[in-house]
Amino acid sequence: MALDFDDDLYKLTLAYLKAERYSGSCDGKRFFLEKFKENEDADPQLRVCIWPEPYGYDNTAEELKSYTFYEFSQAGLDEAWNFVKAVVGNQGNLV
Repeated sequence: MALDFDDDLYKLTLAYLKAERYSGSCDGKRFFLEKFKENEDADPQLRVCIWPEPYGYDNTAEELKSYTFYEFSQAGLDEAWNFVKAVVGNQGNLV
């Protein structure tokens, strides 16, 4: 059963992502969204990672993971969520 990515249950906020990583899986793919800083002086970004099941992030080879980065803002979050919906929700290609 596929996720309904437009259901309010799955709506993310920047406040949540400031404190926690959001992760999920659907139709053979796993993903997370998180606040990410390259270093202490860098501006925060929104990092999205998508990889194939069955393994979790730590047990999946790095070459199977696909990363994208967005501005840490509401516009960036909207863009990132649309990316996750397109790739995970529609069986899109990871790389």
